[in-house]
Amino acid sequence: MVLTIAFLGARAATAADAPPQCAWPIEIDGAGASNVAHPDPNAAYWATPFDPSAWRKAIVRGRFPKARVMAFATYDAHGVETAGLLDLNIAPDQGSASPFRPESASKAASARNYSISVGRERDDSHNHLGVPRQGLAWIVYRVYVPDGGADRKGGAPLPAITLVADDGRSKTIPACRPQPFPNAIAQAERTLRALGDSGASAADYLASASAPALAPGGVAEVDSGGCAAAPPPFHARVLPGLFHHDAVKTLVSGGICAAPNRIVVIRGKAPGFPDTHSGAPVSQPAPGAGPIAMRYWSMCDNLEDPPAPVAACQADWATRLDPNGYYTYVLAPGFSRPGWLAPDASFLPWNAAPQPNLLILRNLIPANSFTQSVQAVVRRGCVVGGSGSRAIGANELKKAAACAEQIMGPYYPHAVYCDRQLYLQKGWRGCFAAAGVTPP
Repeated sequence: MVLTIAFLGARAATAADAPPQCAWPIEIDGAGASNVAHPDPNAAYWATPFDPSAWRKAIVRGRFPKARVMAFATYDAHGVETAGLLDLNIAPDQGSASPFRPESASKAASARNYSISVGRERDDSHNHLGVPRQGLAWIVYRVYVPDGGADRKGGAPLPAITLVADDGRSKTIPACRPQPFPNAIAQAERTLRALGDSGASAADYLASASAPALAPGGVAEVDSGGCAAAPPPFHARVLPGLFHHDAVKTLVSGGICAAPNRIVVIRGKAPGFPDTHSGAPVSQPAPGAGPIAMRYWSMCDNLEDPPAPVAACQADWATRLDPNGYYTYVLAPGFSRPGWLAPDASFLPWNAAPQPNLLILRNLIPANSFTQSVQAVVRRGCVVGGSGSRAIGANELKKAAACAEQIMGPYYPHAVYCDRQLYLQKGWRGCFAAAGVTPP
């Protein structure tokens, strides 16, 4: 069912015609036309507009997926997160079990159902998401790293949505007919604009956030072409994007440009993570990764310039580690892993376009006992640039990077340019020695 609605001008929508008319019309997975605004293709998410002035609440009912992480969040019309629910905080329905909560012994529970209420007034639900006090809201559902062999929804259908009006009447809306990403965005914009004032802000946000106009702020110490003389130190920065997930924190290094025979070598210690991709419970550490310190992390290579697409991401489970638990990423030309790469190195391709590249380290849901996460860096206030487009000064960047390194210790990543022949002869150690950088 496509999103259709009668033109309402500037008057308030009634429960009969207020959005959503179908569930989850917008799907973003970083593939094809949705590869904009710094996506991580190890995650997929779905968005639904919701009018809390016409509906008292929405009830979202679903089944926990077989995946590393699931999460819900609400946003205001401008795409600013209002409230969030991570999987470990979602109580299962009575008689069901959650594979993400500590009391669950196995991912194989026969009943895995949950219910969430969404609205301005909290009800008696164990699971509730608030919405902005004014204007339209967005409901966003996310799934990270489905188990091996599962679809991007983690083997569970998209959650059902039931809308409840002030008089108690309710209706369960069908899932939207799948459409190509540009068509879904355009259809949603038309629907929202048909609401007049109540939908204009949401439509404007959707149009701007999904367009190739997004880019992070500039980086310091770059030449006139936007290329750094050496990879800038990783620093915490909020990246603009379509429905930015506040639970994800990032370190970035930008202004990285290709040159003949040049590669980039990135080195750091890997936080331990769960072995869910192999079908194990979320409480079981991946072999060789150590105790679980982080629910999910990844290293990605994006274009720094609009539309900021991703060339590739290596999720934690796909990253090769040495016997001491350290990763070595090599950014090099090509679409597949080169034969000359060391066995314990992981491959990231240069983005095919000639613009500068941006490396992104993501952290999501650190263990309470793990104090060397990007989240700890952000809590300390070592963040530069905000979410705007201003350029970042050299001193500001260096100060933030030094603060991040002090907090993260061996888990802080270092990146250097290296001649490919030097790497072939002396490995990553030779690259770091030539760059004058002490290896982690």
